[in-house]
Amino acid sequence: MLAATTRALSQLRKYSTLIADSIPIIKNFLVYASGALILRSITIITAPITMSIVSPAEYGLLALINSFISIACIVCGFGLRQALSLEYFHRSKQEQLLLVNDIILTYTIIAVPLMILATWLHPLINHYCLLNTAPTYLVLLSILLIFIYFFTELVYQVLQYEGKALVLTVVQTGVALITVAINLWLLWYVKLGIASIIIGQLCGMLLLCCGVGYYLRSSWNVAHALHSWKSMYAYFKLGLPFIPGMLCAWLLAAGDRWVLARYATLHDVGIYSVADTFGQLFQMVILLPFSNAYLPSLMKKFAQADDIMAVEKTNRMLMWLFMPCCIGLVVLGYWISKPFLLWFLPPLYHQALSYVCLLLVGYIFLMSSYFAAARIQFYKKCYFLAFALCVPAVLNICLNLLMVPSWGIMGCVLATVFSYALYFIIIVAYNYRLA
Repeated sequence: MLAATTRALSQLRKYSTLIADSIPIIKNFLVYASGALILRSITIITAPITMSIVSPAEYGLLALINSFISIACIVCGFGLRQALSLEYFHRSKQEQLLLVNDIILTYTIIAVPLMILATWLHPLINHYCLLNTAPTYLVLLSILLIFIYFFTELVYQVLQYEGKALVLTVVQTGVALITVAINLWLLWYVKLGIASIIIGQLCGMLLLCCGVGYYLRSSWNVAHALHSWKSMYAYFKLGLPFIPGMLCAWLLAAGDRWVLARYATLHDVGIYSVADTFGQLFQMVILLPFSNAYLPSLMKKFAQADDIMAVEKTNRMLMWLFMPCCIGLVVLGYWISKPFLLWFLPPLYHQALSYVCLLLVGYIFLMSSYFAAARIQFYKKCYFLAFALCVPAVLNICLNLLMVPSWGIMGCVLATVFSYALYFIIIVAYNYRLA
């Protein structure tokens, strides 16, 4: 009787501790999710205006440009933000600031010559990456956006690691409001078409970077610059292995648009992009807030724990509970909201709703992999993390090449879901192998 009571009290203390530890995570998650809802609400409200002016073919071109920007940001980022994620939680506060300065200087010195070269070679970029469908000024604007993107994401990353959920949400919302205001003005009154969207993003990012640069100006000095110069090769070497993995992540997320553009039409690319917008909405409102709130807290627990496996067992339990609950909620939410979505979307885009539910299941597999990948990242298994996406990415492209000619957009969707599921299996298997 006494032994049973002791076990019960032990379990009660365990769950009480789990609940207490979860409160800050839930609070940050709600802040991030609320901010994401505001951001997406802004986008959703303005979407009918954009779709009434921009044709599906133009929307397809915009999707190609965004995919080019995504892949170029991966290459030009040199894995430096991933190197930051490996080192940040193993350093003191002062060392963390120095680390951020090192990353900024390393990126700037390497990226500026590459951006100049890309500007000179913009006809080749248009030919091979955009299939000669984009005007020159759009390509040049995209190159500038690629350069600025790194600094913006670095600001968001540091705020996330510091647990400043409210500050990050306010900053992102402010940038989004400025971006959308410029978008609508250029789209509606100046009639610049999809260039309005690129210019709006560029202006919002530039304002953020200028503001943060002014705020941090006192932390930049000659001593820090000399330290950054000496450390540049080490950070470049640490981040470089992540580039193949990030390219594979891009292939998983956006490579199928190129296959659709080649074997189908830009109209199909536009329809698929609208369907994937709901996946991006899930990513922004659920996946990223969860990642921003949960993973920094988990990494700090790993850093402070005497027994990392005890923390990891709780993490795994949450992962296996999360997946079926999330899939059930997504399916239920889809069928409840479908009549409203049919009313909200222009008729030209109704076809996209047929693919939304399956795409969301793929995103759930991706999100679930974050649980298992945390301990792998903490142990700095950078080569595994860098190449873990290679097999799913190759599978994604192969399945697209096999299925798109016969099944069109549905082939893209199925290839994406199967590939994310395989990635989840690979991450979980390696996590258990580390035990």
